[in-house]
Amino acid sequence: MVSLSNGSDGGWYLWRFLIDRMHQRRGIGERAITLIVDEARRAGIDRMYTSFVDERGGPEPFYERLGFERTGRLVDGEIEAVLRVS
Repeated sequence: MVSLSNGSDGGWYLWRFLIDRMHQRRGIGERAITLIVDEARRAGIDRMYTSFVDERGGPEPFYERLGFERTGRLVDGEIEAVLRVS
């Protein structure tokens, strides 16, 4: 799910991105994020946000590999991360 706005800066927000455990580590998630980022770029969006729980086995390494960086903010108890799209 993608929210097309995230407050005042207009970045998109990737919300509850999930790939079933049986289908992880096949490149599906990376491809899906790439398609969303491509669409954001075409729409003139320069940032995409997401949030995640900081726990063992969590998605932070996946998001870091794609270029997301922590913003220093917490969103509903989750760590917020941003990807600069442009």
